[in-house]
Amino acid sequence: MNGNIISLIIIIIFVINIISANKTSPYRCGTNNIKIRPEPLEPKLEINKTDPSYKRRIDDIDEDGFKKFNIYVDKINIEKDIIRYKMEKYRDIIFNSLDKAAGTLQKLLKVKPLEDGFQFSDKNLHKFEIYDWDTEKFGDGALDKHLYLNTLGIDLVIFPKIIILDEGTIAQAYACYSQPSNHQPILGIVEINRKINFTSPNIEKYIESTLIHEMTHILGFSGYFFEEHFKIVMTKLDKYGIKRTYINSPKVVEAARKYFNCSELDGVELEDYGGDGTAGSHWEARILLGDYMNGVYYSEEVISEITLALLEDIGFYKPYYYTGGLMRYGKNKGCEFVYDKCVNQTTYEINPKFENEFFDELYTKNNYDPSCTSGRLSRMYNIWWYYKKDIPEEYQYYNGNIYMGGWSAADYCPVPTPDIYEEAEMNYPGMCSGKEGGVYGSYIEYTKSDGTFEYYLNKDIAELTGEEISEHSFCFLSSLYKNNILDAKYYSQNVRAICYKLFCSEKSLTVKIHDDYIVCPRSGGKIKVKGYEGYFLCPDYNLMCTGTVMCNDLFDCVDKESEVKEESFIYDYEIKTSQNIIRAEESEIETDNYELSDNGICSKYCKQCKENNICLDCKEGYYLLGKTENEEVICEKNDNNKFETGYYHNENNVYYKCIFNCDVCSDSNSCNKCKEGIEYNYNQCININIPNCAQSNEQGICEKCDDNFAFNDTDKSFCLNKEIFINNNYYTKDNGMSYIICSKGISNCAQCEYDNINSNNLQCTLCEDDYALSVDENKCILKEEINTNKEYYYIDESNIKCKKCSGVLRNCLKCTNGTVCDKCMKKNYFINEQTNACYEKSEINLKEYFLNEDKTIYFSCNNYNLIQNCKECSNKDVCKNCIDGYELNNGICEKNDISYLQNWNLCILFLAFVISYLF
Repeated sequence: MNGNIISLIIIIIFVINIISANKTSPYRCGTNNIKIRPEPLEPKLEINKTDPSYKRRIDDIDEDGFKKFNIYVDKINIEKDIIRYKMEKYRDIIFNSLDKAAGTLQKLLKVKPLEDGFQFSDKNLHKFEIYDWDTEKFGDGALDKHLYLNTLGIDLVIFPKIIILDEGTIAQAYACYSQPSNHQPILGIVEINRKINFTSPNIEKYIESTLIHEMTHILGFSGYFFEEHFKIVMTKLDKYGIKRTYINSPKVVEAARKYFNCSELDGVELEDYGGDGTAGSHWEARILLGDYMNGVYYSEEVISEITLALLEDIGFYKPYYYTGGLMRYGKNKGCEFVYDKCVNQTTYEINPKFENEFFDELYTKNNYDPSCTSGRLSRMYNIWWYYKKDIPEEYQYYNGNIYMGGWSAADYCPVPTPDIYEEAEMNYPGMCSGKEGGVYGSYIEYTKSDGTFEYYLNKDIAELTGEEISEHSFCFLSSLYKNNILDAKYYSQNVRAICYKLFCSEKSLTVKIHDDYIVCPRSGGKIKVKGYEGYFLCPDYNLMCTGTVMCNDLFDCVDKESEVKEESFIYDYEIKTSQNIIRAEESEIETDNYELSDNGICSKYCKQCKENNICLDCKEGYYLLGKTENEEVICEKNDNNKFETGYYHNENNVYYKCIFNCDVCSDSNSCNKCKEGIEYNYNQCININIPNCAQSNEQGICEKCDDNFAFNDTDKSFCLNKEIFINNNYYTKDNGMSYIICSKGISNCAQCEYDNINSNNLQCTLCEDDYALSVDENKCILKEEINTNKEYYYIDESNIKCKKCSGVLRNCLKCTNGTVCDKCMKKNYFINEQTNACYEKSEINLKEYFLNEDKTIYFSCNNYNLIQNCKECSNKDVCKNCIDGYELNNGICEKNDISYLQNWNLCILFLAFVISYLF
């Protein structure tokens, strides 16, 4: 493809963007358009704080006064919406997304316990057009029956609804009731747009991300709470005279100063884009691009430490500070990034602090340059958009052109954005972690020698460039192109955004390209790679390797690190090395296609390796040691010059061990000199005079030791005193001729017994530390696995033996301990609230019991049917037959009037008899 053709393609792309002149960023969130303000909800009933239910509620409160967050999503109302709008086939997507969003917030935050339980009246819910809910928990009926106790321990109730919203809005949410004492939200509503295209790729991921965004608004992330209750908002003119609004709460300022490396920072800017629907209740996308609390759709959502700091400053929540380190945009860029303009409006040059490793060149003559999203999760472009309306004068960056600019949501700055056509076809186009990856940045033009050209997409790219879509892949910039392809030098001039697998350790950042592992300089920069034309743009180590686990979105990060981290585990950005990014014009480093040690790829002490188990060079003081049985080459320390005797080495200086009892050899099959006192016979070094040997064969190999002596397993080189073996760590199965360590017979066994006479069977009596003994199966099980799977439980105080649940609890499959069953065996069920036994269906009177929705528990009609005095039923709401003395009338068990009348007549007759007798 010649230069004219390339230019033509670029012009076509540019024209397409001009045609899309009305390009705007979808708001997706309409929360600010709702003018509802949360009302304080006074308690209706006084709770007895000596009640056991109340005590259980406060048992898990930590020393700081916070408890595990319990969010209850009531789906009864939205279930009726789904049926009303004929959306049954999308029910699973909606329900799964609601559960995922609420569950993630529960893992991410602890919460201040409420002073009272949930005590909503029917009119409280009707006011917000909620007419259906869990009647056993909420509403006047629950209050009358004192069922409000069921809500003790719940901290927030969310009622989802489906309504019709504007085309660009996915959902909106608001808190409608709060605690009167401190304005903590206790009830919120999420409204989901009926017009969502549920068939678009990655839609469930998109809805999950939208719903956790909306639920965070309910928690208090809104302009109303910021201004009215928390008083953490300040408004001031920036250095250019533009009015800005900032959050200036203490922990937000502290977190932002560390993140941006700006000690002068006094607040974090809120969004001013999008009018009333977005402005004031979201972070400014210009400086916190990619945070899940941005007000506009972006092709990735991640958690920033700044958002978690804000939730902590609110006062109701205690966050677990794990984010996976995916918030990378603007990190360590200093105060200029936060407060200066992204483009100099006099010279029209990009602010150097605004440049980063997400793009190789900014706004070349192509105006359509490959790039990566801020967290490097997806491939994107840097594009100058053409707008129909005049861009505000303060944001006219493109040579003064009033219609040309970057992304409007980021104050028209040059940030990585998706192409609007791929964006319209799928959510999260260009992802490196999934099948719906799109083709962003990986378009390759391949010119033949005759001047014609071809295009290569997706599967072809992997062969030409080594691109790999996987769970651990991230976006990088590269012009690498295999050098054995025609015109490789020509195509290596084109930089692409491309996905490669990333490996991080405490010391190095490694990228896998095809079968090679490429180590980057810690400070980043362009490097050459053997076998390829072009270069690879290494990122700064401290930009990418900041998390304790590898994850690829906010949900993945929370799931993988859902536990409190000590301060030492919180991400350290090492600012001092991040300030020295090696640029292309300064250095192009040649590096071998091998991996450095200490990064989880090479073996220990290996300096350079080709594959996981083949080392090529060791650290100083270590030698290459080959193991012929599996071709493994590792690094071994040469203590006491041990390689001088009993080893030989090849031309690559890899040492191999000689045959047994050999001191000098030239290969692994023969011996030049055996150890002293040992003779070389039959290609072996044989000790013909083994001490304490009672019987040897013709080759001089000992076959039986003297009395009170034995072999160590199969090693017949020595006869050892049996006193070494006569303890619980060894067993013998040949009447004392040899002894074997217990763990070799049964994995992780520390003590064992062997019955030579009767069963000829090995029995373990004690497992190694961290393992427990299964009495039934005679094996050692990792205690961590036992606790996780709950298929076993400990049955003695010594905590060394365990047994299957079914051995103690009747028909139980999984259990917590010896008295509580968690799950019954197949075709067995719990009865009522009993958890110490499971019963077959044939043992249950099916007329007097009904099966719950999960099909795990049979409940007694008499005790659990909502219709009092019911004897036979099919579920909790329908009664088929009443207990004696009651009859079924319109679904209600009423007293039998005839029987009462008969009893009354008998009383009258008896009274008449008494009167007649007396008179």
